[in-house]
Amino acid sequence: MIPDPLTFAHAALGCARTPRRSVEPLGYCRTHDSCHWPCPEATRLAALIEARDAQIRADECEKAAAMIHTLITREPIYDLDNAIAGALRARATQHRGDKP
Repeated sequence: MIPDPLTFAHAALGCARTPRRSVEPLGYCRTHDSCHWPCPEATRLAALIEARDAQIRADECEKAAAMIHTLITREPIYDLDNAIAGALRARATQHRGDKP
C-alpha cells in the first residue's frame, strides 16, 4: 500500500520526530531543526507530490477524452461516447482544481 504523501515525504527526507516537550505539544523535527511537527519541509514536499499527482490524473483524463473524441469523429458511434468524453474532461478539470 502506498503511504499518504506526508508520510512518504517524512520518510524520504529522513525526518526524525523528537518527543514533545512542554513548548512543542506535537513534537518537532530534529532532522531539519524545526520546532514544528509535521515537519515544514515534509509538508512542502507532500504538497508538491499531491499537485503532481493531480496533474497526472488530469492529463490521463484529457488523453482518454481525446481518444474518444478521435473515435467519434472518425466513425460516429453513440451519443454515449460524447457523454463519456465530456465526463472525462470535467474530471480532468476537477483534478486540476479549475472551476467547471
